[in-house]
Amino acid sequence: MLKLPLNTSIDNFSIEQTRGVLKVADRIELNLALLAFYRSVNYGVSKYNLVGGMMDEYEDETGVDTGSCANQVYDAVNHLYHPSGSYNNMTLQSAATVPATTPDDIRMIVFEEDISAITLNTDLMAYVSRDDGAVWVQVTLEDSGDYSSGKRILTGMADLKNLAVTSAYSVKYKLVTANSKNLNIRGVSLNW
Repeated sequence: MLKLPLNTSIDNFSIEQTRGVLKVADRIELNLALLAFYRSVNYGVSKYNLVGGMMDEYEDETGVDTGSCANQVYDAVNHLYHPSGSYNNMTLQSAATVPATTPDDIRMIVFEEDISAITLNTDLMAYVSRDDGAVWVQVTLEDSGDYSSGKRILTGMADLKNLAVTSAYSVKYKLVTANSKNLNIRGVSLNW
């Protein structure tokens, strides 16, 4: 086994430990999620499960629990969600995904397009749950760059190790907009 001291660089990736996970692994997960997003766009795939994760590019509404959402509009031509009306505050919640193992951490990747100026974690908040929505944990979103002109990759991780599970394991995400801002959500990926 190759052992490297912390703060060593390999191929311009930092090996510093972040919450026990190497940043190289974070970069690999981000790249895999981006590839999954492009693949689902190119092949018209609705929500699908990955080993230790899921991806939904909104080819249809299969992966969204529309009964738990509020003020969302699905654009079937452009395969995206946006707030309804005069940019009403939106809640967009996924359908449950049953993981093979209990997730201790969930990394969330959101493919988003600003229409209004969006302040992350104020105008757009993200949450994950591993117990079918009984308990939600906020994910602090960070801008990880653009995947296309004006379309951002937002990432964050939630630590769930210390949470009691109140029901069977099933993973969900929830996106909430605030302050009457307009945006397009083009896809979400979860990895655990």
